[in-house]
Amino acid sequence: MIINKMLVWPKVFACLIMLMMTAIGHNVFAAIDINTELKAGYDASVAGNVDKAVSSFNAVLSIEPDNMQAHLGLGNLCFQKGDVDGAIAAFNKILIKEPDNVNANLGLGNVYLQKGDVDGAITAFNKVLAKDPENVNVNLGLGNLYSQKGDVDGAITAFNKVLVKDPENVSVNLSLGNGYLQKGNVDGAIAAFNKVLAKDAGNLDARRGLGNGYLQKGDREQAIALLKEVVSVNNRDQYAYFALGAAYLSGDNKDLAMEQYKILNDLNPVVAKQLYEMIERK
Repeated sequence: MIINKMLVWPKVFACLIMLMMTAIGHNVFAAIDINTELKAGYDASVAGNVDKAVSSFNAVLSIEPDNMQAHLGLGNLCFQKGDVDGAIAAFNKILIKEPDNVNANLGLGNVYLQKGDVDGAITAFNKVLAKDPENVNVNLGLGNLYSQKGDVDGAITAFNKVLVKDPENVSVNLSLGNGYLQKGNVDGAIAAFNKVLAKDAGNLDARRGLGNGYLQKGDREQAIALLKEVVSVNNRDQYAYFALGAAYLSGDNKDLAMEQYKILNDLNPVVAKQLYEMIERK
């Protein structure tokens, strides 16, 4: 009997070892399959083969339902296809597990931007900046969103963060100049518009902004010279005509101000009415 038991135990251990090896083997093969499918999914995405990419990412999720890379890949694909709800669902599956995930919050912010949800986009982008505060593209997006929302202070803060990395950015300096004008920071506005003109001497938006800046500063002659340059190039710039009328009016030249009103009335009667009311009050 003892001999028989001694013969049985080695067989039992052999079976246990085989089972362990089989289990380990399945995990290894599963990992290889996941990596292969993830690569296939991202390769297909780059190649524009959306169906193949979706199939590969879903294959990964059938093995690992919480695979963040697969959810991220699906979210980006849904965003590219215009499937807003699908993209939001995919990114949120990541954020449930990893609320500070930069890529998922960035993707979610872009989706909300596409959807027109300004507050949602701002919230998501700020979560990106909490982990990556110097992200130029996100700060640029936030600046534009704050401008769209009418939050001038928020826009100025975001745009200045962009300029730390890209001090000569034309569009950012232009937006910053307009923001400073709204806040009454005339010197800041003039400096920003001059940075634009240093890179793009013919930029009419910057010249108009600079004209408005000098007008607010009380330098009427400089303002008129700049604004006349703008309308000589673009005779349909309603805002330049309005500013030019205001500049003439500040020098008590009601006749020239009225000339700008007449031109402006053909372009935009609503804006022209505002200038006319200013003339009448003078």
